[in-house]
Amino acid sequence: MNQSTFNQQTMKNNFQSFAETLTENSHRIGWAIIAISLLSLAFMLTSCQGDDKKSDPQDLLRQTWILGTDGTVTKDGSDVTDEYTGLTVTFANDGTYTALNSGHFFQASGTWAWQDEAKTSLALDGDFLVSVVELTKTDLHLQLELSVDDLEGGRVTGLVGDYDIKLKAQ
Repeated sequence: MNQSTFNQQTMKNNFQSFAETLTENSHRIGWAIIAISLLSLAFMLTSCQGDDKKSDPQDLLRQTWILGTDGTVTKDGSDVTDEYTGLTVTFANDGTYTALNSGHFFQASGTWAWQDEAKTSLALDGDFLVSVVELTKTDLHLQLELSVDDLEGGRVTGLVGDYDIKLKAQ
């Protein structure tokens, strides 16, 4: 028998042995494939669960928000953050809020409610509308317009304008 025929015969024997082993253990291999598939599926579903599930804006809003070092306040595009140092707003479960150093944006305390079903607009104290641009666990981005009708006192004209407020969760 030459070397080529020997190699072919050896390969044929090895393949037959492999095929017999595979046939004898096919039920174990089948169960292993099923188990690995189920584990992979379970892993994919649990790892994607947080991505697919959107947080309820109501739950996200109900906490204390601060201007802090990462927050900003702009008026008509100009940075006025320094005028609101210490700005803090807490939205409570019962539809009330409290605020510190909030200028004319928020009263010291009042009420809040979602203005629309999409939960992109807040009504403060019944009629003052504030747009919610972004709301996450850590960031609250609001936009509002102060007009002469919203303000009282001597500095009215200096405060009138469009405001952009970015707060961080405390």
